[in-house]
Order: sequence, then C-alpha cells, then structure tokens
Amino acid sequence: DKDVTHHINYKAKYRLQDKIICLFGGTLGPAQGLDFLLQVAARMKSYENLCFLVVGNGTEKAKLKSIAKKMDLSNVIFKDFIPNKEFNMLVKSCDIGLINLSYKNKTSIIPGKILSFMAASIPIMGTVNKESMEFKNIINKSGSGYIINSNDIEEYINLLTKLIMDKKLRERMGCRGRDYVVKYFS
Repeated sequence: DKDVTHHINYKAKYRLQDKIICLFGGTLGPAQGLDFLLQVAARMKSYENLCFLVVGNGTEKAKLKSIAKKMDLSNVIFKDFIPNKEFNMLVKSCDIGLINLSYKNKTSIIPGKILSFMAASIPIMGTVNKESMEFKNIINKSGSGYIINSNDIEEYINLLTKLIMDKKLRERMGCRGRDYVVKYFS
C-alpha cells in the first residue's frame, strides 16, 4: 500500500545522531527575524553537540545562508521545505522546537508550529513580539518551554543553554506540552 508513510529517522538522514537539534521550520521571511537566530548560533559555537536545523523556504533564505556562511556557522544547517506529514516526523527526531517572530512585528501571532512541537513532546524555545501575548500565555500556562521578547539575546542564550544541558528538563517540558495539546486541542 503506497499510502503507508514509513517513519523517517531524520537524525540519521541528516547525519546528526550525536547532536541536540534545535529545529526551526516554516517560512524564512522578514517576519521571523531569523538573523537573530544566526547571532545566537554564532555565540553558541562552542557547544559542539548543538545543531540549529532550519527547514523551509522564503524570501530571506538566500540571505540567511550567505550570512551563515560568512560567519562560518557550521552549527546551522539549511534544508528545503518538506510536506506536513514528513515535517511531523522530522519534529519527532528533534530535541527543541524553535519559534521566531521579529520584534518588528506589530500584530498578535500564534504560530501553527507550536502545536506540532507540543504534540511531538519537544520543548519550545521562542522569541515573540510584545503583541503576541496570547502565544506567550499558552507556553507559560502549559510549562512547555521558554518564550522571551524578541531582542533579548542574553536571556535567550541563557534559557536555551538550560534546555541543552538538561535532558530531563527537555523531557518534562515536552510532556507538559503534549498534555496541554491533548487537553485543549484534540
């Protein structure tokens, strides 16, 4: 039956078995403010087991890849957009889900990817604009990750480091996210 989707182990497919993978998936445009993520990656190069996996397409992709190359960010890997069914398998292969919203946004946004991350039991590390309080409230209420204001790189690195260094914390937050999705979104 060709409709059966076989599980794809993306850690193996992308040769990242020994890495803690922080996944950003989706549109790579100005609204995401992903130059911030590249600054974080540059400051976290010393964590040899850390990988920022950026999956998607968009108007900023070529620019971001060029910046990453200039900054010699071997801890950032870009992959093309993959279909939703496969994306959900990819999420299950990753350790931390990244949500990025530029602080320049002035509208309230709740990114759809948070449900994928929560359903897959992985914690969320995110940056939001101050207008996205509802999104911030979901993460804080569920205890499924950390959300900060978009331009605070020190706090972001501090909290991401906590997640990287503490597998039990990642598991706890991931389980809380899963429980929250099951309770409120199933």
